Parts: sequence; structure tokens; C-alpha cells
Amino acid sequence: MRCYFCGLTATRKLLFVQSRRMAREAMVCIDHAEMILQQDQPRPIGESWSQGPLVQVDVEQLHRVVDGSAASGTEAVILQESGGTRRLRLAIGRCEASTIERLLQPQRSDRPLTPEAFARTLHSLGGKLLHVTITALTRGTYFALLRIDQQGHRFEVDIRPSDGIAFAIVCQAAILVHESLLPTVDPSAGRGP
Repeated sequence: MRCYFCGLTATRKLLFVQSRRMAREAMVCIDHAEMILQQDQPRPIGESWSQGPLVQVDVEQLHRVVDGSAASGTEAVILQESGGTRRLRLAIGRCEASTIERLLQPQRSDRPLTPEAFARTLHSLGGKLLHVTITALTRGTYFALLRIDQQGHRFEVDIRPSDGIAFAIVCQAAILVHESLLPTVDPSAGRGP
């Protein structure tokens, strides 16, 4: 068995509680087992264990991948470091790309898109999106978290990066990326609609 996080030989089986009704078992290596068990609170699978700095990024462009690769024919969103030159390319689904594209337009439709409805719901419940963080790249898939404040209580919610980006656009919230993902990742890698 291989470690869920790094692919090394797994020596421990851990149970991750993902919500009140869902738990998941995963095999992990000794190093990840120690990191997980030393945490004050359990973290969901896919969340970054790195405590490195975060970098704010902006949506630079959306485009269709037509390069002959396995990802050819999919959509991609390019995130660029705010005030910098580093970029992160995320392959996303066509529906997610269409939603992001529509949200970037100055004119909105009469009916709310899903991220707009979600933002209205969050607001009506007294919540506010603080930021979206792209936290990790695991087995070619990016992971992200919403950081929400609800009347002084802060919590994180696991979300697909493309949905998190759309939600950040609607809420005018920052999009953050762990710095370690920017220089080391191959822009053609990663999928995570």
C-alpha cells in the first residue's frame, strides 16, 4: 500500500472525519501519520500540510487546451500572482469555465448562477467569504478551501478550485495559493474541476 499523500510505503491506517456523516480511511506513511497526529485538529484529506506563505493571485485568462495532450479539448484557467509574473494553470471542466467566464462579464443574467445563489445563502446566514485558498496538488488534482467567517466563528470548507474561484469572484474575495505550488508545478499538470 502507498501513502495517500506522497506515494511512499504506507505503514498506518488513519480515519479522517470529513463531516458529521462522512469519514474516510486512508493509508499513510509514518511521516504523514506523525504530522497528522500532531495537529491540534484533524484536517481533511487533500488539505496542504505545508505551513508556507500564501500568495494572492488573480484570474488572468480562460482558454481551451488544444495541444495534443490527454487534456486537449478541456478548458483551463490561468491564475497569475498579483503584482508578479508567476502563473498557475488549472484544467477545469467546460461548465465551470463557462460559469467563471460569465461571472467576469460586467452584465449578469436575471437568474442567479450557482455561485451567486451560494453567496446569497451564505450572506443570509450571516456568513462572509474571507478568501479561497488552493492548498495542495495530490495525484494531479488540486484541492482548495473556502475560509468563511460567520459572526466571529471562522471555519474552512473543502471545495473544488474551479468552484472556489467562481465563488471568490462573486464575493469579491481574495484567491490565495500556497507559494510552494507556484514555482514547482508544471502548468500542464493538474486537473481539478
